[in-house]
Amino acid sequence: MNNRKYIGILIIIVGLIAFAGFIYFMFFYNFSSGNLTQKKKNTAAPITATSGLPAEQSSENSAQRAIINVKKQDQSEKKITGNDLKRLAASFVERFGSYSNQANYGNIRDLKIFMSVKMKKWADRFIKEEADKNTDSGIYYGIMTKAAAAQVNRFDNDSGLAEIMVNTQRRKAAGAPNNTVSFQQNIIVNFIKENGVWKVDSAVWQKR
Repeated sequence: MNNRKYIGILIIIVGLIAFAGFIYFMFFYNFSSGNLTQKKKNTAAPITATSGLPAEQSSENSAQRAIINVKKQDQSEKKITGNDLKRLAASFVERFGSYSNQANYGNIRDLKIFMSVKMKKWADRFIKEEADKNTDSGIYYGIMTKAAAAQVNRFDNDSGLAEIMVNTQRRKAAGAPNNTVSFQQNIIVNFIKENGVWKVDSAVWQKR
């Protein structure tokens, strides 16, 4: 009888302890401290998906890679030879010397990316002067130019100056595309190095 009494009392005590623990965890336990710890973990430097590094460190590495790429480009620029400029001059001349009075000077506008600062100013001035002439575009007039050969007259990588002469075959059409006249004409293309990049500084047609 006494044993049953003690067991009953023990069960009541255990129940009270369990109930007190439940009340404590429900109303008095500070869950915010655990959340704060987790929040601190979550606010650590974000990890980039591509590199696995914190975003700031990844940005620094990107900048370093950009600098390395620029240096590589500068090194490759120093390796450009006179033959490279000869090919560039030939391509430039074919576009530069091919135009029509109905193309709105597209042959020059498209080449400005290859021009030096000085030649860009010339191009803008030339286009404006030609546009101010108000020439009649109703009668077709055009010239097609093909580079036949080219030679290096001067190439000085240290001073950043070069001169290429391009021999061209040109075909002029007036009034109608099939009314053509063919002729040969040379052109002197001068290059200058601006900010480590070779640019066309002038292109002067020679007398036939």
